[in-house]
Amino acid sequence: VYEKEADFFTVEEYNEFSINILPKLANNLGNIINTITYSKFKPLKDKVHTATLGLRFEGSYVSVINFIMELERFSKIIKVDEFSFKRLTDDPVILSVTLQATAYINKDN
Repeated sequence: VYEKEADFFTVEEYNEFSINILPKLANNLGNIINTITYSKFKPLKDKVHTATLGLRFEGSYVSVINFIMELERFSKIIKVDEFSFKRLTDDPVILSVTLQATAYINKDN
């Protein structure tokens, strides 16, 4: 994953959006990342650019909820476009989660 980030993001984009933060945040909260997908940043309007981010991960109910709460408090603008989950185990409750999001950054031209 880390080798591919340089192919998709400039240093400015990487630092502006902190594209490495979300997977680390999910892991730090006790989730296990299975898949990460990114798109390149594309111009939206004026100086605003967007990129899509997909995460598939597994975690306990509590760790998944904690991750979603952290996303809501994240310093960059992230819009969760799609969120789905299925229960993998009952005791303890482990969820498999698919999350699609859009990141927005302000770029100086």
